[in-house]
Amino acid sequence: MKLIIVEGPDNCGKDTLINKISEKFLTVTKIHYTKPENKYIQNTIFRGYAFSIVNNVYNTDIIILNRSHYGEYVYGCLYRGISDNDAINIIYEIDNIYIKNDIDAYYIQLMCDSNKLLFRNDDGKSLSKNKIEKIDEEVKRFREIFDKSLLKKKLIYINNEDNFRTSSEIFDEAWSFINNNE
Repeated sequence: MKLIIVEGPDNCGKDTLINKISEKFLTVTKIHYTKPENKYIQNTIFRGYAFSIVNNVYNTDIIILNRSHYGEYVYGCLYRGISDNDAINIIYEIDNIYIKNDIDAYYIQLMCDSNKLLFRNDDGKSLSKNKIEKIDEEVKRFREIFDKSLLKKKLIYINNEDNFRTSSEIFDEAWSFINNNE
C-alpha cells in the first residue's frame, strides 16, 4: 500500500492531481482533511487517520490525503490559533508514525510562483477569502513546512511564470516521483 499526501495553497489543483493519480490504481481511498470543529482535537484527528492508515483499515492499494497534518502549520497557525511549535510537533509525530511503521509515503507539495495566479483562480472555497495578503502568507508558510517534512517529498510548481502548467505536465511529474522516488 502507498500513501500519497497532496498539499498546497488553495486553488493550486490538488483535486485535479488526486483524480488523475486515482485513475492509475484499482482500489483507492481518498481522505480530505477539513477544518476541525475544535482546534484542540486536531492532533487526535491526525493520529486517528495515521493509525488507520498504518493498520490499512481501508483495505486499499493506495490512500491519498487531500490536505494533511502539514496544512496545520499553515491553516492552524494562521486561522485557528495553533502555535508554530505545536504544529511542528504534530507534523513530526505523524511523520514518525508513518516512518516507524514502514508506510510507503510520498508528500507532494504543489506550489505557485505567482500568488496572483492563485488569487485569480479562486474557487470561492478558499480560507483566504479572496485576499492576496492572506494567500501570500499561506504560500510562505507552505514553503517553510515543506523543508521540515521527514517523508519522501517532491515540490511541484504549477506555473511557468504567469501561466499555469497543464494538468498533464503536473501529473507526469508527480507520477514519476511516486514511481521512481526521484
